[in-house]
Amino acid sequence: MAQITIGRNAQSTIIVGAEYNTVSGNHATISYDGQSYILQDHSTNGTYINGKRLAPGEEMVVNRSDEIQFGKIIVNVV
Repeated sequence: MAQITIGRNAQSTIIVGAEYNTVSGNHATISYDGQSYILQDHSTNGTYINGKRLAPGEEMVVNRSDEIQFGKIIVNVV
């Protein structure tokens, strides 16, 4: 399963700048299982999909037009 990591750690696939201190070092992962993209939260400040906060470790399928929020960063899925 392919996986992308998001966070402030230099080892992340998508590295968020240190000025975004609401994003954890290892904030979230997005993986693809061959059919769906799945977001998993690993943060302390929260990851939201369409305004719903994921519990730490919770996974949720990501769909087109979803809004994902990592700390104070908002991303729209196209």
